[in-house]
Amino acid sequence: MVTFLQEKYCIYDSKYGKFYIEYLYSVQKSVTFNMHIESYNFSGTHIFCLREDQLEDILVQLNQMISFLSGSCRIPDNDSDSYVILDFEKNSLKISGQLGGSYSDNFMCFTFLADQTAAQLLADALCNLM
Repeated sequence: MVTFLQEKYCIYDSKYGKFYIEYLYSVQKSVTFNMHIESYNFSGTHIFCLREDQLEDILVQLNQMISFLSGSCRIPDNDSDSYVILDFEKNSLKISGQLGGSYSDNFMCFTFLADQTAAQLLADALCNLM
């Protein structure tokens, strides 16, 4: 069964970085969504595909990070080497990663600092994708 919904979630939005997730569709036990990042003057969007069990593991990691305000969480894409990492560093949340496959003509590596609320907003958005 394929489920289509158009839902867009703002995870973080400041002059230094923007982070959005847009749900695209689900097929069986996999979820597909756009991840859009703006870091200073650069921006990129990439389609991520994750299994529901992977999303559940990521949510456990994020909830531990939120509880202790420490740790890191990696969100990989199953169809490429794209990824996003959230990492608490010195009371700040560092968001970094790569959008687009390193094998393609265009891909973007990025890093920016966000406040800790981004971790909770990301957890809420990923929970809604399931």
